[in-house]
Amino acid sequence: MTYMNPPFKILTLAALASGVLSATAVAGLVPNGDFSSPNGDGWQENSGGGTYSFSYPDSGGNPGGYGLIDNSAGDGGFGLWVANGGETITLDSLGLSAGETYVFSQDMMIMSGDTIGGFKVDFFIGSDFASSTGDIFPPTIGDGSTWETYNFPVLIPSDVDGIKVVPLWGAGSVIGYDNICVDPSPIPPSIPNGDFALGSAGWLEIGGDSTFEYPNEGGNPDGYGIITNGTEGDFAIWVANGGAPIALADLGLEAGQQVTFQQDMRLISGDMIGGLKIEFFEGTTFL
Repeated sequence: MTYMNPPFKILTLAALASGVLSATAVAGLVPNGDFSSPNGDGWQENSGGGTYSFSYPDSGGNPGGYGLIDNSAGDGGFGLWVANGGETITLDSLGLSAGETYVFSQDMMIMSGDTIGGFKVDFFIGSDFASSTGDIFPPTIGDGSTWETYNFPVLIPSDVDGIKVVPLWGAGSVIGYDNICVDPSPIPPSIPNGDFALGSAGWLEIGGDSTFEYPNEGGNPDGYGIITNGTEGDFAIWVANGGAPIALADLGLEAGQQVTFQQDMRLISGDMIGGLKIEFFEGTTFL
C-alpha cells in the first residue's frame, strides 16, 4: 500500500516493571440491507469448513423481512454474506470518502445458540483487494435474544475507492440480521476501536504471561480494556490496528504537526499506572 504520509503505530503499555447500488436502495442501507427484496436478492452466500444454511423470512425482522445464517451444527468453518452480489461497492455510490471514519451498523438477534454474529469491511482499489478491517465479533448486547443495533466504526483507508460489506456468522448459533447500513456522516478520526466498543477487535496483544480482558461495561463509558501484568519485570502491550501501521492521512494528520494523543486509564489493582508510545514508519519501514 502506498502512503501519502508516513504511518505510525500506537502502542499502549502496562506497568513495564511488571459494485453498484441498486436504483431503489434506501439512503444509508447497503444494497438490500433491509432484506426487503425477496429471496435475499443481492446477497452472495459463502461458507466453508462447516454446515451453514442461509434463509430469508419475509416477516419477523426489525421490521419486515430479514436474513438468517444457521450454524446450529456448530461444526466450525465460516459462513458469511457479501453485499451487492459479491461485487465491490464504490465509495461514491454510498456517499463516502476515503480517509474518513464512518459508523456501519447491523441489527442482529440470536435465534438459537449463544454466540452473536459479526461484521467486516474489505477495502479495494478498483478491483484489487487492498486491506480489511478483519473479522469483528462485538460483545453481545444483553443476552442477544432481542433485536439490537450493533455499531462498527470503520476508518476507510485514504487510498481506496471501493468496499465490500460482509456480515459474519455466529458460531454454533442461528442469527438474524437486518438493516445493514452505513451513516454517510463522517465522525472525527480516532484510533481503530480506541474505545474498545468492539471488544478485542483490532488490538494485537503482546506480553508474556499477562492477560488481556475486554469488559462490556464499566468503562468511560461502556466497554473498556484491561491488561493484567503477570510477571514482575515482564512487559505487556497492545498495538492498535492489529499491529499494522496507520497512515497519517487516515487520521487527518500531516507529517511535521504537533498533536496531542490521549487515553483514559485507571488502576484496577497495584500502584503503577500504564503508559503510551508512538512508533513512526515510512511505508512499512520503522524509522
